[in-house]
Amino acid sequence: MQISTYARYGLRAMVRLALLTDSGEKVASIKKIAENENISVKYLEAIFSTLRKRKYLLSFKGKHGGYQLNKHPNTITAFEIVGLLDGKIAPLNCLVNSEECPYNPQKCTVLSLLKELDHSIKTILGKKLSRI
Repeated sequence: MQISTYARYGLRAMVRLALLTDSGEKVASIKKIAENENISVKYLEAIFSTLRKRKYLLSFKGKHGGYQLNKHPNTITAFEIVGLLDGKIAPLNCLVNSEECPYNPQKCTVLSLLKELDHSIKTILGKKLSRI
């Protein structure tokens, strides 16, 4: 499992928005976020479009327009953001859907190790945006 650039940049931008929210900024321009995170504005627009459609962001037009978190940063996890942008988050597909496993799960010699790895990933990515 490797987190894509799309999800990594999305997570960075969402954490930046959480920091801006904590500092009192209501709306942040995409240009400012892109500059702070060294992400192209066009690429960030595509990411934010996905997050807006999934109701994680609000967008505002006009001179003082920009983006704002639609949920409090204490309620959004890194796991949610990466999952929204990348899809399934698991070291192997068989941990998400056992029917995708070509082997007998009762005879899998590494299943317990992989389940432990999966649990660790979910625990680490379970951090709230406000805690990152």
